[in-house]
Amino acid sequence: MAEKKQSYCAGCSEAELKLFEPAIEQLISLANEEILPRFLAGTEVFDKKDHTPVTAADRGAEKVMREWIEAHFPAHGIFGEEFGIKEASGDGFPRYRWILDPIDGTRAFIHNAFHFGTLIAVERDDGNGFQPMLGVISHPHVGVWLIGDGKRTVLHGPGSRVRQVHCKETKNLADATLVVTS
Repeated sequence: MAEKKQSYCAGCSEAELKLFEPAIEQLISLANEEILPRFLAGTEVFDKKDHTPVTAADRGAEKVMREWIEAHFPAHGIFGEEFGIKEASGDGFPRYRWILDPIDGTRAFIHNAFHFGTLIAVERDDGNGFQPMLGVISHPHVGVWLIGDGKRTVLHGPGSRVRQVHCKETKNLADATLVVTS
């Protein structure tokens, strides 16, 4: 008997995917407009309270994404790395919350290395707390983004190229390919 894989995702209906995928694509575009002009050009760097770096590109990208979400999905919550939490409003379910990390890999970005990306997730609360529904990583410098819902992951590349991607079934760490940053 085949072992059933455990999913930590809330699941995403086709209607939700049709609603959120174009929204995510718009958020990626807005974030890229803030990030790309500052990459390899130098950007102002500040220290956050936890002594980690943040750049004007981080703050600018999160600001435009938040503004767009608040204009198009005003009842949705937002949990952003740079500007904190806006709680979801309304008494009914489902409720949604966006998770934003405008530049994951800020140190790489600061040092002109290409190991950074924009992370966006959408969570849904059906009455039992928020669970991830969709996750996205965008690599602005190459125009590529991936979206996954716990069942499938799709790569969107330059020139409207789209294809499904899969993880290798690896049981030994020695057989795995890992990419990490600080």
